[in-house]
Amino acid sequence: MRLLILALLAASSFAAEGPWISLFDGKSMAGWTGFRGPANPVWMVRDGVLIVDRQGTPGTPGVGSSNLRTVREFGDFELEWEWKNAPGGNSGVFYRTTEDEARPQWTAVEYQLLDSAAHPDGKNGPDRASSAAYALFPPASEARPLPVGQWNKSRIVARGTRVEHYLNGKLACTFDYGSPAWKQRVAAGKFAEWKKFGVPTRGYIALQDHGHFTAFRALRIRELN
Repeated sequence: MRLLILALLAASSFAAEGPWISLFDGKSMAGWTGFRGPANPVWMVRDGVLIVDRQGTPGTPGVGSSNLRTVREFGDFELEWEWKNAPGGNSGVFYRTTEDEARPQWTAVEYQLLDSAAHPDGKNGPDRASSAAYALFPPASEARPLPVGQWNKSRIVARGTRVEHYLNGKLACTFDYGSPAWKQRVAAGKFAEWKKFGVPTRGYIALQDHGHFTAFRALRIRELN
């Protein structure tokens, strides 16, 4: 009887996970829009890859309206994608962000994507490295990006208040919204002035335009119940 109960629990847990949803069809930007407006022309599909590239496109990089977000919102989820930077590249993935504020980073944690060796932000500490919860929780030493120009595999699991970042199959960092460590780090940094930071429990996935070339592919997500 005990084995039967365990089997039923395992089956119900598995069934509670939603199906994988592709966020990028390799051909178009269907399912994506701009943050607080239409998609900025710095975002395009090239050779089956979603890229952000400011070459020949004037404007101020990194402003809220130049970021790209999903049309759909997600609460608890598992997100996977592949990415690569150009030398000196800087980008990121925000999650559970809303448009209540002018920029996605004012409500959402950022999974950092950075060429730490060549970008100035790499000198500002380990919590700026790729797969970090930007300016909050640094990645473990074994979670390392591949050399610039090669495709990395990233993953985020967000269930309730607990979040895990992975890079190339390694657990990079984990944290809990509202924990003492979270409160301490938020209060000690620039996030303290952003009163809605980390508050939303449901929101968009957003890709950052930071003025550098970054490529994305194999983006998919499933909802966790």
